[in-house]
Amino acid sequence: MHRLAKENINTPDNYTRVTAGAIEKYGKIDYSDENRLDIMLRYYKGGKLLDIGPLNSALTTKVRFHYPDADITVLDFCQNVLDLYTDRPRIKTVLSDCQHTPFEDNTFDYVLAGEVIEHLDEPDNLIKEAMRILKPGGTFTLSTPLEEDAGSNLGGGYHVWSFNIEDVKELMKPYGEVQMATLHKRDRIIGFLKKK
Repeated sequence: MHRLAKENINTPDNYTRVTAGAIEKYGKIDYSDENRLDIMLRYYKGGKLLDIGPLNSALTTKVRFHYPDADITVLDFCQNVLDLYTDRPRIKTVLSDCQHTPFEDNTFDYVLAGEVIEHLDEPDNLIKEAMRILKPGGTFTLSTPLEEDAGSNLGGGYHVWSFNIEDVKELMKPYGEVQMATLHKRDRIIGFLKKK
């Protein structure tokens, strides 16, 4: 993994500004990346699900459609992101830092973090926290851009790190069994980690 940005500008205030623009551009729910969401949900069979850093993702809508009784929580450090979920049926929202969540150990059956680790100074802290709150036998799934170039401006200056497949594997493997996938002609990495 290599660092893209010297300074991490991912603060709640900055994210409030950037997410307001995305919400205005895409509307309430963004259906543009459904293939990635389908892959990220590959091992979900119901139960308590946590979506970390959801922005305006269609993921919870997909889960609710296929699993009407699913217990779904979304977590973000930006209130205007959480406000998008107030009109979605039976979705709990939690305002929190993803590296220090308010949940007890072994709370969730499935934890997702789509396009989050590239924004963090210490991405391994997110994985460690996800594994703490995941039940034994549960699955943690993350996605991130694959080998992003410093000049690509994919994250608009908000991406701190770039990863290849081996980087993500190395971050995840201390915690359990890892499976990897790529998407869209290899421009996204998706990692699955099953807790022992």
